[in-house]
Amino acid sequence: MAAFYIVNWICIFSFIRSGSCLWITYDSKCYWISQAATIFSKAETYCASVNSSILATETISEFKFITNTIKDNTLNEYWVDMKGSTGYKWKDKTSPVTSMWSRGEPNHTGDCVRLKPTSGKHQLADHPCTNRYHYICEKYVSGGPIYTITASKTAVLPANQCPFQHFVNIDVLKCAKICAGNPLCSAYGINKSSSTCWLYTFQESCSVIMASDIFYAIKRSCT
Repeated sequence: MAAFYIVNWICIFSFIRSGSCLWITYDSKCYWISQAATIFSKAETYCASVNSSILATETISEFKFITNTIKDNTLNEYWVDMKGSTGYKWKDKTSPVTSMWSRGEPNHTGDCVRLKPTSGKHQLADHPCTNRYHYICEKYVSGGPIYTITASKTAVLPANQCPFQHFVNIDVLKCAKICAGNPLCSAYGINKSSSTCWLYTFQESCSVIMASDIFYAIKRSCT
Protein backbone atom coordinates (compact mmCIF):
# COMPACT_ATOMS: atom_id res chain seq x y z
CA MET A 1 0.00 0.00 0.00
CA ALA A 2 1.09 3.56 -0.58
CA ALA A 3 2.73 5.32 2.34
CA PHE A 4 0.21 7.13 4.50
CA TYR A 5 0.88 10.37 6.31
CA ILE A 6 -1.08 13.30 7.64
CA VAL A 7 -0.25 16.52 9.45
CA ASN A 8 -1.76 16.90 12.90
CA TRP A 9 -2.24 20.58 13.85
CA ILE A 10 -3.15 19.94 17.48
CA CYS A 11 -0.77 21.91 19.70
CA ILE A 12 0.28 19.62 22.53
CA PHE A 13 3.21 21.62 23.89
CA SER A 14 3.43 25.30 24.74
CA PHE A 15 5.05 27.39 22.03
CA ILE A 16 7.40 28.93 24.60
CA ARG A 17 8.76 25.54 25.65
CA SER A 18 9.04 23.78 22.33
CA GLY A 19 9.17 26.55 19.75
CA SER A 20 6.57 24.68 17.71
CA CYS A 21 3.23 22.93 18.17
CA LEU A 22 3.35 20.85 14.99
CA TRP A 23 3.55 17.07 15.02
CA ILE A 24 3.94 15.31 11.68
CA THR A 25 2.44 11.84 11.38
CA TYR A 26 3.83 9.26 8.98
CA ASP A 27 2.79 5.61 8.87
CA SER A 28 2.39 4.63 12.56
CA LYS A 29 4.72 7.27 14.07
CA CYS A 30 4.49 10.91 15.16
CA TYR A 31 7.46 13.28 14.78
CA TRP A 32 8.20 16.64 16.38
CA ILE A 33 11.06 18.75 14.97
CA SER A 34 12.86 21.01 17.43
CA GLN A 35 13.43 24.69 16.74
CA ALA A 36 16.54 24.91 18.93
CA ALA A 37 19.84 23.06 19.18
CA THR A 38 21.20 21.27 22.24
CA ILE A 39 23.58 18.49 23.28
CA PHE A 40 22.49 14.88 22.78
CA SER A 41 21.74 14.13 26.45
CA LYS A 42 19.41 17.12 26.79
CA ALA A 43 17.64 16.25 23.55
CA GLU A 44 17.19 12.71 24.87
CA THR A 45 15.82 14.03 28.18
CA TYR A 46 13.35 16.37 26.50
CA CYS A 47 11.98 13.67 24.20
CA ALA A 48 11.56 11.34 27.16
CA SER A 49 9.69 14.06 29.08
CA VAL A 50 6.99 14.06 26.40
CA ASN A 51 6.75 10.26 26.21
CA SER A 52 8.85 9.95 23.08
CA SER A 53 12.43 9.22 22.06
CA ILE A 54 14.99 10.63 19.65
CA LEU A 55 14.46 9.81 15.99
CA ALA A 56 15.43 6.36 14.73
CA THR A 57 14.82 5.93 10.99
CA GLU A 58 14.93 2.14 10.87
CA THR A 59 13.52 1.73 7.36
CA ILE A 60 14.43 3.25 4.01
CA SER A 61 10.90 4.63 3.54
CA GLU A 62 10.97 6.34 6.94
CA PHE A 63 14.47 7.71 6.28
CA LYS A 64 13.35 9.18 2.95
CA PHE A 65 10.25 10.73 4.53
CA ILE A 66 12.25 12.41 7.30
CA THR A 67 15.06 13.67 5.06
CA ASN A 68 12.51 14.99 2.58
CA THR A 69 10.68 16.77 5.41
CA ILE A 70 13.84 18.56 6.61
CA LYS A 71 15.49 19.03 3.21
CA ASP A 72 14.93 22.81 3.22
CA ASN A 73 16.68 23.16 6.58
CA THR A 74 20.11 23.02 4.96
CA LEU A 75 21.87 24.67 7.91
CA ASN A 76 20.43 22.39 10.60
CA GLU A 77 21.74 19.03 11.74
CA TYR A 78 19.63 16.59 13.78
CA TRP A 79 20.53 14.01 16.40
CA VAL A 80 19.39 10.42 15.84
CA ASP A 81 19.08 7.62 18.38
CA MET A 82 22.27 5.73 17.57
CA LYS A 83 25.72 5.50 19.15
CA GLY A 84 29.07 4.08 18.16
CA SER A 85 29.36 2.38 21.54
CA THR A 86 26.43 0.16 20.56
CA GLY A 87 27.83 -0.66 17.14
CA TYR A 88 25.95 2.02 15.20
CA LYS A 89 22.65 0.15 15.40
CA TRP A 90 19.08 1.39 15.61
CA LYS A 91 16.80 0.62 18.55
CA ASP A 92 15.56 -2.52 16.77
CA LYS A 93 19.19 -3.77 16.66
CA THR A 94 19.47 -3.38 12.87
CA SER A 95 22.23 -1.43 11.17
CA PRO A 96 21.50 1.52 8.84
CA VAL A 97 21.94 0.74 5.17
CA THR A 98 25.03 2.16 3.52
CA SER A 99 23.10 4.79 1.55
CA MET A 100 21.98 6.44 4.80
CA TRP A 101 25.57 7.34 5.71
CA SER A 102 27.40 10.38 4.42
CA ARG A 103 30.53 9.58 2.39
CA GLY A 104 33.36 8.39 4.66
CA GLU A 105 31.08 7.85 7.65
CA PRO A 106 31.12 6.69 10.31
CA ASN A 107 34.64 8.00 10.86
CA HIS A 108 34.60 7.52 14.66
CA THR A 109 35.02 11.20 15.54
CA GLY A 110 32.39 10.86 18.27
CA ASP A 111 30.01 8.42 19.92
CA CYS A 112 26.77 10.08 18.79
CA VAL A 113 25.24 10.29 15.32
CA ARG A 114 23.35 13.10 13.58
CA LEU A 115 21.72 13.82 10.24
CA LYS A 116 24.14 16.10 8.42
CA PRO A 117 23.25 18.09 5.28
CA THR A 118 25.49 16.87 2.46
CA SER A 119 25.10 17.89 -1.19
CA GLY A 120 21.51 19.00 -0.68
CA LYS A 121 20.35 16.08 1.46
CA HIS A 122 20.73 14.92 5.05
CA GLN A 123 22.77 11.79 5.76
CA LEU A 124 24.16 10.10 8.85
CA ALA A 125 27.50 11.14 10.34
CA ASP A 126 29.00 10.59 13.80
CA HIS A 127 30.17 13.42 16.08
CA PRO A 128 30.83 14.14 19.77
CA CYS A 129 27.69 14.01 21.92
CA THR A 130 28.57 17.39 23.48
CA ASN A 131 28.03 19.25 20.20
CA ARG A 132 24.77 21.19 19.88
CA TYR A 133 22.36 20.12 17.14
CA HIS A 134 18.64 20.17 16.52
CA TYR A 135 16.71 16.96 17.16
CA ILE A 136 13.49 15.15 16.26
CA CYS A 137 11.34 13.35 18.82
CA GLU A 138 9.28 10.36 17.72
CA LYS A 139 6.57 8.14 19.18
CA TYR A 140 3.92 5.78 17.92
CA VAL A 141 0.47 7.05 17.01
CA SER A 142 -2.04 6.40 19.73
CA GLY A 143 -5.34 4.78 18.91
CA GLY A 144 -8.49 4.33 20.94
CA PRO A 145 -12.25 3.92 20.51
CA ILE A 146 -14.18 7.20 20.22
CA TYR A 147 -17.63 5.78 19.63
CA THR A 148 -19.42 2.44 19.62
CA ILE A 149 -22.32 1.45 17.39
CA THR A 150 -24.26 -1.68 18.32
CA ALA A 151 -26.52 -3.35 15.76
CA SER A 152 -28.26 -6.70 15.44
CA LYS A 153 -27.45 -7.14 11.76
CA THR A 154 -25.51 -4.44 9.91
CA ALA A 155 -24.08 -1.35 11.55
CA VAL A 156 -24.39 2.04 9.90
CA LEU A 157 -20.90 3.49 9.62
CA PRO A 158 -19.78 6.96 8.52
CA ALA A 159 -19.94 7.45 4.75
CA ASN A 160 -17.17 5.97 2.63
CA GLN A 161 -15.83 3.63 5.31
CA CYS A 162 -14.87 0.33 3.70
CA PRO A 163 -13.65 -3.06 4.97
CA PHE A 164 -10.16 -3.90 3.72
CA GLN A 165 -8.92 -6.77 5.89
CA HIS A 166 -10.30 -9.38 8.26
CA PHE A 167 -9.09 -11.92 10.81
CA VAL A 168 -10.78 -14.97 12.31
CA ASN A 169 -10.74 -16.34 15.85
CA ILE A 170 -9.90 -12.89 17.24
CA ASP A 171 -11.49 -11.27 20.30
CA VAL A 172 -12.37 -7.59 20.57
CA LEU A 173 -9.21 -6.59 22.43
CA LYS A 174 -6.92 -8.24 19.88
CA CYS A 175 -8.95 -6.72 17.05
CA ALA A 176 -8.57 -3.25 18.62
CA LYS A 177 -4.81 -3.73 18.95
CA ILE A 178 -4.48 -4.78 15.31
CA CYS A 179 -6.46 -1.75 14.14
CA ALA A 180 -4.52 0.67 16.35
CA GLY A 181 -1.28 -0.65 14.90
CA ASN A 182 -2.37 -0.20 11.28
CA PRO A 183 -2.31 3.44 10.09
CA LEU A 184 -4.92 2.71 7.41
CA CYS A 185 -7.47 1.41 9.92
CA SER A 186 -10.07 3.97 11.02
CA ALA A 187 -12.52 1.51 12.56
CA TYR A 188 -12.91 -2.16 13.41
CA GLY A 189 -15.88 -4.49 13.72
CA ILE A 190 -16.44 -7.72 15.63
CA ASN A 191 -18.89 -10.40 14.57
CA LYS A 192 -19.16 -12.32 17.82
CA SER A 193 -20.95 -15.33 16.36
CA SER A 194 -18.05 -16.08 13.99
CA SER A 195 -15.25 -14.42 16.01
CA THR A 196 -14.34 -12.41 12.91
CA CYS A 197 -12.52 -9.09 13.11
CA TRP A 198 -13.01 -6.62 10.22
CA LEU A 199 -10.75 -3.60 9.66
CA TYR A 200 -12.15 -0.51 7.91
CA THR A 201 -10.61 2.45 6.14
CA PHE A 202 -11.94 5.61 4.50
CA GLN A 203 -12.11 5.60 0.70
CA GLU A 204 -13.64 7.83 -1.97
CA SER A 205 -16.54 5.46 -2.50
CA CYS A 206 -17.87 2.48 -0.62
CA SER A 207 -21.06 0.46 -0.90
CA VAL A 208 -20.13 -2.64 1.12
CA ILE A 209 -20.51 -2.83 4.89
CA MET A 210 -19.95 -6.20 6.55
CA ALA A 211 -22.53 -7.50 9.00
CA SER A 212 -21.29 -7.23 12.55
CA ASP A 213 -22.48 -7.07 16.13
CA ILE A 214 -20.34 -4.12 17.26
CA PHE A 215 -18.32 -1.47 15.45
CA TYR A 216 -15.74 0.84 16.98
CA ALA A 217 -14.08 3.93 15.52
CA ILE A 218 -10.43 4.71 16.09
CA LYS A 219 -9.24 8.22 16.93
CA ARG A 220 -5.70 8.79 15.76
CA SER A 221 -3.58 11.54 17.26
CA CYS A 222 -0.15 12.29 18.68
CA THR A 223 -1.46 13.09 22.15
